[in-house]
Amino acid sequence: MAANAEKEILQNSHTTEELEGYLRAKAKKHTYYKIYGTEDKLRSIYEKKKLYLSCGKDWNDPKDREQLLRSERYSYYVRCFSFSKSENVAMWMLYGGMGDQGVLVQFSQKFLNELTEKITHVSLGYFSGDNFEGKVHLQKDEFELYLIDMLYVRDDINSKTEVHTYHIKRHEEVGDIATREVVDSLRLCRKHYEWNYENECRLVLKVKKRIDTNRYTDAEIDFSEIDKNIAPSTKNVIMTPKYHEDPPHDYIKSALSDGLNWDLCRDCLIKKKEQDPT
Repeated sequence: MAANAEKEILQNSHTTEELEGYLRAKAKKHTYYKIYGTEDKLRSIYEKKKLYLSCGKDWNDPKDREQLLRSERYSYYVRCFSFSKSENVAMWMLYGGMGDQGVLVQFSQKFLNELTEKITHVSLGYFSGDNFEGKVHLQKDEFELYLIDMLYVRDDINSKTEVHTYHIKRHEEVGDIATREVVDSLRLCRKHYEWNYENECRLVLKVKKRIDTNRYTDAEIDFSEIDKNIAPSTKNVIMTPKYHEDPPHDYIKSALSDGLNWDLCRDCLIKKKEQDPT
């Protein structure tokens, strides 16, 4: 399996355009697409049938943030998914929040592919409290909406030849590319190798003109017109493993609920209050 996966990715890495096309094609075929977050942030997806994308200016990975913002011709907004088959402990810890209100929203392949094909308008704006303020409204000919997988990249050097290569990874596919220019020219789909556990796929909104992303930081996609039988609902929501009661609504109980101690600070806040009641 690994040998075939390595051969496949290297056979599609002769040019930047070819490699990006390969990552786009792979992104459309996943069985699972997941978003981890807190219930208050993700509720709008399955209750209001709206999906929000970010311009990335507040992302904690500076290189990833820079590649999203640096275009002089277009503007981009992104929503990140994980296509891992099972729940991921690290993803819950990073994005599920400190309390017991974290959720995981699951999306089907059919829904996301229909989203990219059938959405005819999007709004750009910003959040005022919990409310999105849409200020710029785009029609279909003003944007492109597509899925693309992330390529994880590590800078390596051969100890014998001293030739620098990029070791690349996408899911189970790995390889070493000496023609580093191919990878260097990728946009919006490369990331540090250390993030590879995320198995990230991105929904990218490419706006065909420059937008003031300092002012209009987010994009809203209203998907209420898409078939409700494939759109995410409460039945597609997994409750955080930190939640110890029966899940509310139609939420699903996490498969990790009984497997780990999720109190990472060992009641540190309670102990701190006991030591210093003031």
